[in-house]
Amino acid sequence: MRTRAIVRKFSLLALPLVVNCLPALGQTTFDAVNARLVGQPLYLRGFWMEDDLHFDASGQPEKKYHGSTFTEAGIDVSQVSLAGGKLHIKGQRMGLTFENLAPKRVKLSAKKYNGEISIEIQSPVDGDFDKALTEIFAPDLTSLVPAMPFYWQYYARNHLLASKGQTKPSPETTEAAKPTAPSASGNAILSHGGGIKHPTVTHLEEPQFSDAARLLKYSGIVEVYLWVLPDGTPSQLSIVKPAGLGLDEQALYAVSKYRFKPATKDGKSVTTDLYVDVNFQLPD
Repeated sequence: MRTRAIVRKFSLLALPLVVNCLPALGQTTFDAVNARLVGQPLYLRGFWMEDDLHFDASGQPEKKYHGSTFTEAGIDVSQVSLAGGKLHIKGQRMGLTFENLAPKRVKLSAKKYNGEISIEIQSPVDGDFDKALTEIFAPDLTSLVPAMPFYWQYYARNHLLASKGQTKPSPETTEAAKPTAPSASGNAILSHGGGIKHPTVTHLEEPQFSDAARLLKYSGIVEVYLWVLPDGTPSQLSIVKPAGLGLDEQALYAVSKYRFKPATKDGKSVTTDLYVDVNFQLPD
């Protein structure tokens, strides 16, 4: 079954760019830091959403920051400098959209919000920032996969990890990443057919645009895989086809509020799986 939902959005953002000089940093030289950060497609490992971030010498946040999704946690570093016993990093926030399941980096930038981000790291005693940089920045999406929540693993294993040397995942790989057994009901998942009466939706929840998607006026469709349990509640939601810019999490939240008349077999409620499309579309 397919479900559609229509929501609204607005706009915001813009970008700066600079390059600075950095003296030798103990074992981490200016050239090494510059090559590692500037112009690289980096991601913030903690998915931190604040634009002014401060870390200690080991790369741990100096206070609690809000986390979001990796599709809003990209960064393009434009400037690195050393002053006052700290490494100063300036950059541009980047988001991810998806085209034919492939991720695409986009600037989180519009008129009212320029997407500038600044990061300060306390200088280690030995002047080597390598550990801190490793803790803060991920060099690519594949290195983020282990930290992604359950609902991203199906997509990540089949399209991020599988893309390394394998353009299309095998059926075995695809099935291995799928949830395989309900956790609470004790009933086996039954595919549609074979005398099974399909589940039907009794309550739909309207999804809301994420801030990033709203600011960039970005629309998309998120395909969600889920189990419908015998009590009509959804479970084990996973992203099959993402849209990006935080819309995927918004879609999951909305679908988690759906309620169903459960599937039945021989008059008894059973657990079955289902694919749902959540369509984020701007009004004409």
